[in-house]
Amino acid sequence: VVSLGVPPETDTAFARGIRGFLPQCEGRGYASITVIEPGISLRLPDDVRAASEALQREFAPNIKCMAYLVQQQGFVAATARTIASGFVLLTRAPYPLKIFATTDECATWASTYVDLAPAEISRVLGDVRAA
Repeated sequence: VVSLGVPPETDTAFARGIRGFLPQCEGRGYASITVIEPGISLRLPDDVRAASEALQREFAPNIKCMAYLVQQQGFVAATARTIASGFVLLTRAPYPLKIFATTDECATWASTYVDLAPAEISRVLGDVRAA
């Protein structure tokens, strides 16, 4: 499952999409990868954060790993990765959670938790970003 930093409560299709996707996983679970795009605000209003936390709690038993992908270079991207790393330290997630700067690193790491090759994960990330 790939999100592009869209707050879940602004896109109710997000939760419906996950619920529809889970039967395809046949009980194996999935890797949740959030791509943090340039220009997205990392400061979430309280209601957005609460909705995101509720979705994570709902789907936690099915999440095998979670990754944040911040591919951009420079100060803003480094700051986003640092902030996301801070979230990782504060989060008591019941699944592995990590931040990445490249798609290949992210896909290789996630592939160890789900039944997909790194190339397939990279392809899906590319398809979602191109859509």
